[in-house]
Amino acid sequence: MNSSEEKVQPQSRLELSVNPSDGALLTAPLSLVINNATDALYNDLQNMATGQPLTLYLPSADDRDKKIRLPYTEKSEAMSSLSFQQRRHVLASRVARHVQSLSHVSALVASNLPTSGTISNLDSSSRPPNIYALAQIPPENEVSQIIQCASQALEHVRTSWVSADTAQDALYFHHDSLWKIRNHPHDVLGSMDVLLKGRWNDISRDIKLEDRYKDSLEKSWDKSEMKERLRAVIRRKLVLGEIGNNVISNESFRWNVVLEKDGMAVRLFYGKPRMEADSEFYPIEARVAVLSEANPAPWTLLSVRTRTSVKTGESNHQLELSKEQMFGLHRICERAMMQEETRAKKSQQDVEHTKANESDRSYLARPLSKLLHMSHVFSLSWQMEILSSQADALRKGSWSSQNNNAVSTLSKDGIFVTPVKFISENEQFGSDGVRQKPLAYLAIHFWEVDDRNGKPKVSPLSSKEQGEASCKAMIKFSEVNERLTLEIRAIPNIGLEVSLSGGKSIDGDSNHLRKNVQQLLSSLQDPFQLSASDALLSAVVICAERRCRAVRAALLKHHQLQSKEKDNILPPWLLLTVECGSISVGVQVSYAGKIQNNGKDDGRKPVVLFRVACDSRSGKFVATFPRSMTLLRRLACNDPNACEIQLLRQAKSGLASSSSAAERRRVAARAKDSSGRFVREAFLSLTRSIDILGKRVGIGGEWVDVDSSYSSALRDKSVLEACGDVCVALKSCASISAIYGIGNLALGIAGSSDAVPDIGGGPIIAKEGAVPFVSAPPIAIVMNQELVEHKMTDISGEETTIMKLQRELCSISASITPKSMTLHFFDTTTQVDSVIAQQHDEVDDIDDVDSGPQRKRMKLLENDSNSTLETESISNEADYFAKRINATWEACYE
Repeated sequence: MNSSEEKVQPQSRLELSVNPSDGALLTAPLSLVINNATDALYNDLQNMATGQPLTLYLPSADDRDKKIRLPYTEKSEAMSSLSFQQRRHVLASRVARHVQSLSHVSALVASNLPTSGTISNLDSSSRPPNIYALAQIPPENEVSQIIQCASQALEHVRTSWVSADTAQDALYFHHDSLWKIRNHPHDVLGSMDVLLKGRWNDISRDIKLEDRYKDSLEKSWDKSEMKERLRAVIRRKLVLGEIGNNVISNESFRWNVVLEKDGMAVRLFYGKPRMEADSEFYPIEARVAVLSEANPAPWTLLSVRTRTSVKTGESNHQLELSKEQMFGLHRICERAMMQEETRAKKSQQDVEHTKANESDRSYLARPLSKLLHMSHVFSLSWQMEILSSQADALRKGSWSSQNNNAVSTLSKDGIFVTPVKFISENEQFGSDGVRQKPLAYLAIHFWEVDDRNGKPKVSPLSSKEQGEASCKAMIKFSEVNERLTLEIRAIPNIGLEVSLSGGKSIDGDSNHLRKNVQQLLSSLQDPFQLSASDALLSAVVICAERRCRAVRAALLKHHQLQSKEKDNILPPWLLLTVECGSISVGVQVSYAGKIQNNGKDDGRKPVVLFRVACDSRSGKFVATFPRSMTLLRRLACNDPNACEIQLLRQAKSGLASSSSAAERRRVAARAKDSSGRFVREAFLSLTRSIDILGKRVGIGGEWVDVDSSYSSALRDKSVLEACGDVCVALKSCASISAIYGIGNLALGIAGSSDAVPDIGGGPIIAKEGAVPFVSAPPIAIVMNQELVEHKMTDISGEETTIMKLQRELCSISASITPKSMTLHFFDTTTQVDSVIAQQHDEVDDIDDVDSGPQRKRMKLLENDSNSTLETESISNEADYFAKRINATWEACYE
């Protein structure tokens, strides 16, 4: 071998395989290796082009368990049914694999060529040629041509297929008609030829196409005769088909039918339309025609369209129909109509074959009803998906169960969502063919309820007549605990059925309830106004009204059953009414003192002092006050701005944090007796007790008991126990509202100055044998104040003189008896060491005990809560009390 001659080294890595039995190298003729590599390439290309199923390894998208996640998913599917992204991935992986095989072939060829250095470069005359070795080595030109041809094929396949996918993307989204005539990606060019040139150039030449229309009878018809015949077959189908049969048998036909295009097409539409500009759009629309003169001739579906939209401001979460889905709906509906027509035709043939009577031909083809059924099922499924997405967004957003604190903690104020669940057709119907379950259902769970002995029954709200099977709740008792439920069920041929906890007992006796029930149904059953947010808001408003009525009914029932225990029942002067999801607390106030101009205290109307409103988000109760009772509203929040004394005390408590323990105890004792703290704790006690009662009564109506023998009795017992605490809290809050509400306004009118809390000292203690007063600090106005000297003797025996602030006050407090709640007027003298100290020195009751006979007791309302109660306004009541204060003051001091 000459050293000047360089060896030809293979440029690719050569992989060798060994026989597992004996460890020898696996060898094969070079021609066999080349043939296998090229055959595998062309077989793959043929299978991909002809649509044969391939075993594919696609990237895995399952992230449920990343520890055991596989990098690929095995799948057997045709190339034409894959998405564009998956198709490119499969093509790239196959091309890469075949390129690797051909590179191995290239390495083998390079190692077997005579110029590769395996044969020494000697004179041919010195050694005879090896005929056997030359026969095993293919010619150099032939091998290079094979390699070059394979490389060009691979390059062509890759570039052409990618270009075809890009063109297909553009044509698919811009030309709907291309979908119906395309088959595989490589048919894009043929489809363009058909659309643009009207012929298919790639069709096989050995196929003979026969034009039947060329020699048919229809070619002799002119345009007018063609139209007239088309109108005739359509009219015959309408009269003799299912539409005419329904008219004769007085059966309802749910489609609305309109003839279009001069009677040559039939337009079908269903549902309530939506107006946009001058056009009407229906939830379901279809167009059909008859394209045959055979009898019976089948309907031909021209188009079908379902429309669904959300309410303005809501989101459909990108659940829009794609063109593929619309075409799939068209094919499904067309197939269902064809099956119905075929079934009727077969039934007719069987009757004719058995020579039965005409009366035995009971089966009538109803392809239009099938069309409505399939499109309605599709529309309901679409609507349920949108509502489920909206409900899940509410659960994560404005109705979330997480607080807005810095540290997010879970609470029970949010909602829970049971996402939409579709039921298979086998489970929807029983053995007798009657529907037992809906097509799909979803549920929204809100508000807490005490369900230890049972939970409120979920019943439908709609007034449509439906079978008992469709009215059964799909949410089982064990699925969601301690919650009220709003359930939505999709029932084919009926629509969306809305059910609510206690829905069967909801009556429309008030405009407030009727309006919200109508809004709830329209938010879910109108396909053009879908809004889970409005539906949930209407549901909680309805439940708030029902809960308030149930609380009032429980308190009245407790009053009747516990008439002997006067302390834990509703007194006759305390009146409760329900108004738009809140309980109005009215009080018939009695006054002690003189009446101006010696007038008579006729029976005055009760006055509403405050309301207990049901919160829509949590179902808990919150106290609200009239706009004129500013002081009472601030005291209920323990706002330091309620009065200057409370503001000074708060500042003093801040300075006392660094003082001695004794000073801190004195500051805490003063804050404990403050009016703000007393009022806040009273109303917090009321809201806590009425919340417990609200959870135990639910929303009234029927209950699904855990045990029919004792659940109802245990529930009633727990409700009556909670009613006692509510009655005590209501009396306390009513007296406080009268003092700091009516009393504050009356003192301002009578004395022409604002009344101030906490300057009249602590609670007033009555004399022995007298009616006890409410343990709340009185409210007062300053009539006169001065500094007085006091001499004190200290421990050492020395006398010192100190100055104290002496005030003359006009204060108001209240007393409660089982028969009345009375406001009293006092002349009070106080002495304090400082502005924020409290000390009573002398209290004179200047009420006239002979102010008149006790007013007649007002009977508790036993009728429905919607009955109107005549009440007095806050301003009139405060003005009346102010006149009595002035008359009493003048009678005592002038």
